[in-house]
Amino acid sequence: MSYSCIIYPVYIVFVFVSAKWVFL
Repeated sequence: MSYSCIIYPVYIVFVFVSAKWVFL
């Protein structure tokens, strides 16, 4: 469960950065 708590925020940041590059 703690593993998911670490991966989830990283996934959110990854999606946010990906979206930033797309709109860029």
